[in-house]
Amino acid sequence: MIIKGFSQLAIDQRNLLLKIAIKHQGFPQPIQQKIAACPYEVLLIGGVPHKNFYGDFSDESLIAINKLHQLWNEYWGQALTAPDLIQEGITKVNMFGEAVNRQADLTGGFIYQLRTDPDKNIFFIMLQKFDRVKLPVNEILFLLTHWKLEEGYLPLHCSGVIHKGGLYLFSGPSGAGKTTISRLSAELGDEVLDEDQVLIYLSSDGRYFADAWGYSFKRGHVPIKAFFSLTKANSNDLEALSTSKTAQIIFEQTLTVIGKQHTHARIKDVFQKVAQLARAIPGYELRFTKSAEFWKLIDEEFSVV
Repeated sequence: MIIKGFSQLAIDQRNLLLKIAIKHQGFPQPIQQKIAACPYEVLLIGGVPHKNFYGDFSDESLIAINKLHQLWNEYWGQALTAPDLIQEGITKVNMFGEAVNRQADLTGGFIYQLRTDPDKNIFFIMLQKFDRVKLPVNEILFLLTHWKLEEGYLPLHCSGVIHKGGLYLFSGPSGAGKTTISRLSAELGDEVLDEDQVLIYLSSDGRYFADAWGYSFKRGHVPIKAFFSLTKANSNDLEALSTSKTAQIIFEQTLTVIGKQHTHARIKDVFQKVAQLARAIPGYELRFTKSAEFWKLIDEEFSVV
């Protein structure tokens, strides 16, 4: 990802990465790797272009970019801008870009894909007035998930463990036990794909796989065997979930990763992918203690020796 800003902030990628690293509580390396790998070019629109702002753009795009900065000065650059004025500004900006995030509440950065170079991955963010004294961290993170959704992946908040030839996904809110499951499994000699997030995809042979997306970038090499919703308990127990319940939980934990600011069309597409996944793999509620004994229940369920 190439991020281009404007002179007043003197934004550079090092400062942005530092801000994101702080936000993500000491896990800067994966975020930096994601930004480095993302093919997007992101333009920060906030008044006066940086002297090195212009790059390999078409003449039509250069005209559009200058006009966007003019619109920012006219509609976003006021200290206190009325919502109806912002709405008028959005209407004019829509001529130059297609919105990729929801803007109903008129808050946060407005993210668009530039229309004038449709074959290139060029996006721009119309920064809010007070974003000019801070960096657009949330918007950059949004574009990272947009990138993977565009590629057809389904992000999921879960740990992934490769156990006896299958990939098992363990999901739940923070504190549910994903890290504990990973640690206990690793102590048994299982491979932990990731402790926090994975990218699920459908292979050409009709099977589901997943790659790491949280704390590592390991590629998955075995198909997904099952999905588990975690609950810590005083004893180990495994209960099958209906397809609809499995889809509901997976959808909730996907939104945890991608957020709710994507367009309605995007969210609908995500839900359809979730429903398809829930029909293809079994889902369970796993109640477990802080021991690896839960694997005996799973092995018995799937007749794994």
